Amino acid sequence: MSAIRTSAAEDQTALSAPLSMTEAIPGCMSSPLSPRVMTLEEAADQLIHAERKARKQCAAVFSCGLILGIALGLLMAALINGSLRTVEPPAAREMASESDQNDTHAVIGSPIGPANRCPALSETGDWEGERQMQPHQDGTDEQMGYHDLPEAAAGETPRHSADAKGDGEEHADGATSVASLGCSMQFVVVVSLAAVAALSAYQTLQLGALRTEINAIHTMPVTFPDMSLTVLQYASLHGWLGAKKPLGVVYRSSGDGTTYSDLLRCVGDKTGLVIIVRRGRYVFGVYISAGLQPPDDPTSYRRCNCDVWWFSLVGHFDKPTKIKIDRGQWVFVAGREGSASGASVYISGNLYLGDGGVWPAADIRSCYQYTNNKNVPAGYMGDRDKFGEALLGGSKKFMADEIEVLQVVGSE
Repeated sequence: MSAIRTSAAEDQTALSAPLSMTEAIPGCMSSPLSPRVMTLEEAADQLIHAERKARKQCAAVFSCGLILGIALGLLMAALINGSLRTVEPPAAREMASESDQNDTHAVIGSPIGPANRCPALSETGDWEGERQMQPHQDGTDEQMGYHDLPEAAAGETPRHSADAKGDGEEHADGATSVASLGCSMQFVVVVSLAAVAALSAYQTLQLGALRTEINAIHTMPVTFPDMSLTVLQYASLHGWLGAKKPLGVVYRSSGDGTTYSDLLRCVGDKTGLVIIVRRGRYVFGVYISAGLQPPDDPTSYRRCNCDVWWFSLVGHFDKPTKIKIDRGQWVFVAGREGSASGASVYISGNLYLGDGGVWPAADIRSCYQYTNNKNVPAGYMGDRDKFGEALLGGSKKFMADEIEVLQVVGSE
């Protein structure tokens, strides 16, 4: 699109001037051209505006989706971390309980515990250690626990029973918390997915509308009523030519006639010609810098070395594409009673206009064409023959629906 924009910008000053041809030939399309209501400048501006709008929409939708995804990820991470801190697994509790019991045993069995205290003399002269080592004499002593811990009183719930009950309640609370957290996370995920789906649907609708708008501009006829090119095709040709002025129609077979004499009459001695061939869904052509000057001898032909390059506008690539010819750039023009390799016009790159095989055909639209495979750019999607040669018209020999000849306005 950058090349199209550049050429469209360069057209702004040129299109503001009135359009006129250097020479008006009666009965040919080279007569002065009247512009349509919408100019090429306006159409190109609409195309650029639609492109920019599409890019802004895509950037906005992408940014919203990215922010939403990051926020969703952070929220889920926070919820998961909170659940891990709030709900302690039962295995962790059991390990903590065993660790506490081991700590208790360690304290009791330590050198400073009751069993390992150093014996000391009491006021009566007895050793306390001996008194403590004596067997228990009464039932009160028997009620003491293994580690001198008192036994639970009558009617009091044992400590271990209370602990077990508390653990059960904690397990129940933890299960409830996990269930609530799971429901909350599912709700958040569902809402987020719904938001993403709605955003994607909105993006699809917006891009579809913009694509329709851009395609409509691409297929919009250009300013000249006698030219069948779309805005995109015209801008592509204008950019390849590097012209500072608009293109005008010199010849069109549907309006000027289909004979070789009709073509020569309309073209005259003009140079810098763009020949466009239409056949079904295919639109292609060739540029020649020399023009179509027949020889002085009407029964002979004339060869002229000149700049030649080809192009495809529709049916071969995903966009208008220029095709360069590496060598052998010339054009053969037959006299009105002569032949140029069995045709009226033979252009390097293998295009024969008015081809009849042995002798030129009466209709200039009778064509024979193929492009050497080595000259075909990458991305070609059109037809080929068994040797891999590109057939820009769909087959080697065909009858064109229309042949047009254009020229930059003001050129000699």
